Amino acid sequence: MAFQGRVMLSTLIFVEVATNLAGVGVTGGAHRLFAHRSYKAKTPLRVLLATLFAFAGQHSL
Repeated sequence: MAFQGRVMLSTLIFVEVATNLAGVGVTGGAHRLFAHRSYKAKTPLRVLLATLFAFAGQHSL
């Protein structure tokens, strides 16, 4: 299937939201929480941030 130069608006919105959420997982989760222990977080937030980090496709925690 060849790319024809057209992209749906919903696809662009999804990519933007997904990229931003993955960035939160990397910056707020893996870097600040898990690497530096800059703040304390309860288990649900820790799981969410780890999931967003995994979604970013970075290395392991």
